[in-house]
Amino acid sequence: MVKLKGPSLSTESSGSLADILTFSNSHGKAYAKKHAKPKQPRTPPQLSIRAMMLFLSTEWKILTTAERRTWETLVPRSAPTPYHAYISVNMSRWRTWRPPTKQHPASETGAIPASIAATVTGGIGMVDIRLHQAIPLFAWGFLAFRRTTSMPAPTWDLLVHAFAANVPSPTDYRDTPLDPGTYYYRFSGFSETGLWRHAATERVAVVT
Repeated sequence: MVKLKGPSLSTESSGSLADILTFSNSHGKAYAKKHAKPKQPRTPPQLSIRAMMLFLSTEWKILTTAERRTWETLVPRSAPTPYHAYISVNMSRWRTWRPPTKQHPASETGAIPASIAATVTGGIGMVDIRLHQAIPLFAWGFLAFRRTTSMPAPTWDLLVHAFAANVPSPTDYRDTPLDPGTYYYRFSGFSETGLWRHAATERVAVVT
């Protein structure tokens, strides 16, 4: 919507007009330029951050009251709300190659999650993934890492999806859109206390 102070298309207009032109003012000068849709970059680090953020924001809704209260100790010194503290701390953990945790501080104790059996099947512009979760689980979630070359060991920036473990097994996921080529995957499980099992055997899929 264009905001006007005077006649339409005045020099004090700002905003977008019908997704065609964008008006702005800077240092007393008016500008008009072609409207551009926001880009959605898909670099590996950006995909990793989005995948973990989606997992964390979804899981926050089902944390227990006791688990949520552990994050109150960071309010307001480090974060405005317990939710923001939970997101901030866990994203910092993730960028330093540590799995998230339900409570603060992370105890990093208890049982290590069970192993994951995975199959990957390539198709047109996508890869279908099926995870079989071993019993006992001891897992809060599962991580899918992807690369276009062989992956001896994953790193935090190769994450493409985080699965909640409280779903029926097997767990199915479609990784798309993908360009034609060969893709290499590894999968890990992590516990609610911040422990994880290292990535399982590498799986390979060809996308056409």
